[in-house]
Amino acid sequence: MEAVPTGEPTMSGRINLDPEVLEMLTLGSVSKPRFSTDFPAEYIQTGMEWDDLVLAPSTLRQIREIESWVRHQATFFECVGHGPSQ
Repeated sequence: MEAVPTGEPTMSGRINLDPEVLEMLTLGSVSKPRFSTDFPAEYIQTGMEWDDLVLAPSTLRQIREIESWVRHQATFFECVGHGPSQ
């Protein structure tokens, strides 16, 4: 929510939605990000599996942490009572 000048009602600020949230609400899905200076990566497909990837142990551990977060973030937010709907 946009900051509100002193003396104005707390909830009178403009609501700023993240572009992905706006896209989900209006289109029902979020498109894949496009390559740009803000997102310097591209979607690729391969016949290989994650087990075929050779990585340094520390890098693999970081990827597993991200994977765990993606899979279990809803459970985490439910446990702490801060889900997206609250």
